[in-house]
Amino acid sequence: IGALSRHRDFEQSKLIRGKYPIFSDVASVLGDPQVRNMGTIGGALAHADPASDWGTALLALEAELIARGPKGTRTIPIDRFFKDPFTTALRSSELLTEIRVPKSEPGDGGAYLKLKRKTGDFATIGVAVQLGLDAKRNVAGVRIGLAVGPTPIRATGAEKALIGRKAGPTAFADAAKLASEGGHPASDLRGSEDYKRAMIEVFTRRALETATARAGR
Repeated sequence: IGALSRHRDFEQSKLIRGKYPIFSDVASVLGDPQVRNMGTIGGALAHADPASDWGTALLALEAELIARGPKGTRTIPIDRFFKDPFTTALRSSELLTEIRVPKSEPGDGGAYLKLKRKTGDFATIGVAVQLGLDAKRNVAGVRIGLAVGPTPIRATGAEKALIGRKAGPTAFADAAKLASEGGHPASDLRGSEDYKRAMIEVFTRRALETATARAGR
C-alpha cells in the first residue's frame, strides 16, 4: 500500500472491502469528508496521534512499514513503530513510503470499531481485531489493537486467551474483560478512566463478533 493512498480509496474500494474490511471500517469513521478526501494513510501514521485509527488497525493486521532515507530502505514492524505520543521510529532523514500487510486467507476476518463523541472526532476508544478461524471455528490466530493510551497498543492478554478456543460469546466475553484490564486509559474530556475501560470491554466483544461473522466459518 503506497503511503500516499488517500483515506477515501479504502472507503470506496470494493476489492479492499471484500479482502480487508477492517480498512473500510477505519476509513468510514476517520475525520470528515474533507479529511478523507485529502488525507493519506502514510500521513496519519507518521503523525502518530495517540488515538490513531490507522495505527490501531495496522497493529491488528501485523503490518510492516517501509521507510526510505539517504542510506536506503528499511522495514519497521508496526509493533515497534509508535514510541510516544506523536513520536515514531522514523528518523529525521526518512520518509514512510509503503505499508505491507499479510495476505488475507480463507477463514480470516477483521473489524475496527470506534467510540467518538461526534462525527469527525478522535477516538474516545478504538478497537481493531484481525483473526483467523480453523475449520472447526476455533481461533487459530488473533491480534487485537487498542486506541486508548499514549500510543496504540495490543491486547496481548486477550489474544492469548482466545487461541484454540471456540469462537463465540463465552470466549469473547473473557477476552473483552482482559482487554479492558490491559488497556491504559486516562480520564480526560472524552470520559473517565472507568468509563473508557467499560467501553473497551463492550467494543472488544463487538469487534470480535463482527470479525468472526466476516471470517465466513
